[in-house]
Amino acid sequence: MNTRRLWMVSLLMSATLGVAQAAPSPQRAELAKRMTAIRDYIRKQPGLIDNAVMQNRNPGNKPDFAGVSRWKSFKDWENLWLKDDMQKLVRAVVEVGDIKPNTFSPLKP
Repeated sequence: MNTRRLWMVSLLMSATLGVAQAAPSPQRAELAKRMTAIRDYIRKQPGLIDNAVMQNRNPGNKPDFAGVSRWKSFKDWENLWLKDDMQKLVRAVVEVGDIKPNTFSPLKP
């Protein structure tokens, strides 16, 4: 059974969040490497404000990693997903996990 998962979540208000988990340790190291490759690619894209990949420091808790990006516009984020290079990076992540893009919007008070 594949226990590795990666979810990419986009938030309106020009932010994105990707979280990942992997179960055995060697897979976690490979997932971290591939998420870092996506982070590095995203850093070269127009409209990016900033991004980071973070590791969960609480042993046994999921997800193992989170990637967060802020964008000038939602359209900039959408354009990223249309690029062949981004699709190749995502396919590389899927080799060690699952990716599920989702869109969320903030709740109005």
